[in-house]
Amino acid sequence: MRKCKRSWILAGILLVTLAGCRPTTEEETNPDSAEESQPTPGATAVTQLATATPFTTYVPPPPPKPTPQPTSAPVENGSEQQIGGTAVGLEIGLPLDWVNLSGELNVSSATTPVGLSVLLLADSQRTGLSLLAGKKLGSGAFGVGLITNQPLSSNDPITALTRLIADQEAVTPLNQAQTFTAADTSGAITGAVIDMTGDLLGFFSSGGNELHSRLFLFLSPTGSSVPDGRTATLVLLSAPTGQWEQYADRFDEMARAIVIHDVQAGYTLNAGTANVLGNLTNGKGSSGKLIQGTQDVWTFTIDEPRYATLSLTPDNKELDLTLTIISPSGQTITRVDGGYAGDTEVVADLYLTENGRYVVEVSDFFNQPGRYILSLNLDKEPRFTSAGVIRPGQGIQSTLPVNAQHVWTFNGTAGQLISIVLTPDDNQMDAILNLFGPDGSRLVALDEGFSGDAEVISGFELPVTGSYSILVTSFAGSGGAYTLALDEGGEATQNFYDAGDLVYGDAKSEALRSSEAHAWFFDGRAGDAIRITVRPLNDVLDLDVWLYDPDIQRLTAIDELAAGDTETIRQTLPRDGQYLILVREFFGAAGSYEISLSAVPATEPVFAGQVSYGETVAGTLAPEQMALWQFYGNEKDVIDIELTPGTAADDVVFELQDPSGSTVLAVDAVLAGQSETLNGFTITADGLWGVVVKDFFAEESAYSLTVKRTR
Repeated sequence: MRKCKRSWILAGILLVTLAGCRPTTEEETNPDSAEESQPTPGATAVTQLATATPFTTYVPPPPPKPTPQPTSAPVENGSEQQIGGTAVGLEIGLPLDWVNLSGELNVSSATTPVGLSVLLLADSQRTGLSLLAGKKLGSGAFGVGLITNQPLSSNDPITALTRLIADQEAVTPLNQAQTFTAADTSGAITGAVIDMTGDLLGFFSSGGNELHSRLFLFLSPTGSSVPDGRTATLVLLSAPTGQWEQYADRFDEMARAIVIHDVQAGYTLNAGTANVLGNLTNGKGSSGKLIQGTQDVWTFTIDEPRYATLSLTPDNKELDLTLTIISPSGQTITRVDGGYAGDTEVVADLYLTENGRYVVEVSDFFNQPGRYILSLNLDKEPRFTSAGVIRPGQGIQSTLPVNAQHVWTFNGTAGQLISIVLTPDDNQMDAILNLFGPDGSRLVALDEGFSGDAEVISGFELPVTGSYSILVTSFAGSGGAYTLALDEGGEATQNFYDAGDLVYGDAKSEALRSSEAHAWFFDGRAGDAIRITVRPLNDVLDLDVWLYDPDIQRLTAIDELAAGDTETIRQTLPRDGQYLILVREFFGAAGSYEISLSAVPATEPVFAGQVSYGETVAGTLAPEQMALWQFYGNEKDVIDIELTPGTAADDVVFELQDPSGSTVLAVDAVLAGQSETLNGFTITADGLWGVVVKDFFAEESAYSLTVKRTR
């Protein structure tokens, strides 16, 4: 048996940290606090499970390719092409000098208060970057195509649009809704159109952007699969109020090219990565079928705070499902992947306070196809005040209140092997896991990890038949969100092996033994953009890869592809120090692989000079360039910083660095042509502080910088 030749302290930290992942080790139960309960004498040794689902930081897939274009014949005037098609539920005319940014949308960024964005068009790449970054829009124009699955108040388009706008506090109508006719698959469809001011879609969270917009609404075409007209297609055309007339004729051309398809047939978001299905019904289950490589998207709406409980059950044991919930404002509230392949994922008593339409995303960890059942229950009071029943094959996400405890019960038989994984979803939660037998005796007590670390019981043999209890608490009663998974069986990773050191440019081969994890070490610098590539040397190995920082805190983990495929991590390092890469085979199988490490040093700012308090300096940035100005500050100095662009087109921003070179804050609050300011900042340490100046769009720009002490 091979063991790591590095510090045993490091090995111990790895055992705890990896509890929520998959590589593990055999280890005796030994809570580290004298005040906390000890395991029952004679309890079976607790080992850690090589699970089928990683409890890791979510690693998003690479952005999808832009929507293919054109999807239909050019518009008659020859100055536009059609963007969209049946896959997204609508088409719209794209001027030839505009850009199609639909491929940059993901489910989270596409979520808006009124529907899911499926098309995003802009008059320039600069405008598009501003939209996607949430920056205020000083000039330019854009168009958005949306599908809304929320029930509308009327089957009459004019009435439905009028009431939809009346429900949105962020906009003010400029006229009454009027009839508008567009094309559809049967010839024509009558909708409605209205003008308004304001930020309907919430692109600009900081507010203050004066937009004039025209919104079109079309109910489901006649003969669609849901004929009651409660699902609608929306098209929004917007520009800053002062520039509306400049784009009005172009918007008219785009509107005349709108084509509506049967949105109830199911439509695809992001060029094939998400299939948007429709509404979930409170108290009922909805069936779905994942297509390989595609996520399913469901929605539900609340108009007052509710406790939500969702259950996601696969139809076969091969599916390893993930459940993600996104708020009306586009924020990911929770992502649950606590169970193993074939397990049911449950979110229990998730308290929702934001009114509007929520998005539920269903995916498979391995992007496999298959059927499932998704159910939703919305309650005014929590269903699981003190927890409830958990069954083998379930992963449950819940929230432990402060100074509270949850008890989850399950039935077991003598000799049955069970595995339990308790993973805090809050990095500040120090979870404690206890297992009690049918007679009330404590069989296992675990508090081996730090805050945010998982507690794991693997391969534990139940001594008798009866009802067992899992007690979930937290150290000092802090509480927090957690995921609890229960399953049968368990197999431990037997050891960790120090595979050696890597330097940038290295490519090395190594062989995994059965149930073994490899540790590779390398030295990195803050800002290095690194790439780790791990390639199996046969078609059987299914490799998992983790990256840890110098404090042995997990930065990221990846296992996106199937056996025989290469896994790749791309990461920007947060600071200088020795980093750790762990490699393990998913099922603990033996085999050889190749690992390579490469890095592109971060773009270093050009040193521009020093600036004294009260002094104004000026400079010019070349494309892709950053400039570093330094000033000497004393602890408790209170300072103001003002960065002024040289022209109305320059969008300069800055970062403030402390004497160690760490970025303290970034300032980017106003439009191009306006000054970025930081007022009343208190210096925390004596030394040379830095102001890094750059252009948001990485274009050539001029600026002037002033740093002054106010007291």
